[in-house]
Amino acid sequence: MNPHFFNPQCVQRSLAGEAIVLAGYRRLDPDAMGLELAPIPRREGNSSGVDRKSGRWVYLNMAGSRWSGEVHAAVDEGLPFADASFRVLIVRHVLEWLSDMHPLLQECERILEPGGQIIIAGFQPYLLPGLCMRRQAHRYRQSVHLHWGWQAGRELSALGMSDRQSHYAGGGYVLSARKWHSGGQVIRLQFKSEIRKRAAPLVPNSNRTVS
Repeated sequence: MNPHFFNPQCVQRSLAGEAIVLAGYRRLDPDAMGLELAPIPRREGNSSGVDRKSGRWVYLNMAGSRWSGEVHAAVDEGLPFADASFRVLIVRHVLEWLSDMHPLLQECERILEPGGQIIIAGFQPYLLPGLCMRRQAHRYRQSVHLHWGWQAGRELSALGMSDRQSHYAGGGYVLSARKWHSGGQVIRLQFKSEIRKRAAPLVPNSNRTVS
């Protein structure tokens, strides 16, 4: 993916506001796993590692039709992770390069653990950052597919996600949703201790036949 798409000042301003919102979602428990998908590699720090304050994060970037980073896989073959692998998924400006967002979001739902969160960041199609992206894409002869935030939210609802929240910053959006257990809510079973009276006392070796 061409990093020059993100150079215009209007895009940078939107990304700065977005970064403030995403910082809150990156805080995880030490034993939790997070995955971030982005169109270009991260510039700050290492691409992966263990942070006691932020859990364990894996970063993948979209290099044309393939994912690169800690693992490598084709974009159209699904994400190379087991079911329910991650507590948090951040999909940052990846949907802009997909004509159909549903297969990727379906994969995200699969690898997200019950109760986990997915966060999607993108640009609105006809606001200034989105228009700048379109112009850059035309300049470099690439296709860009901008989606409204409500369209991504509708896809998440179709996948059974709930508890949706939206944040808007400078022509972009940050949308979050949660994967619940079956029935649309987290099921917590509570058991009451019960003492039953026995009809007869227990006798050691009572099941043995006396010869």
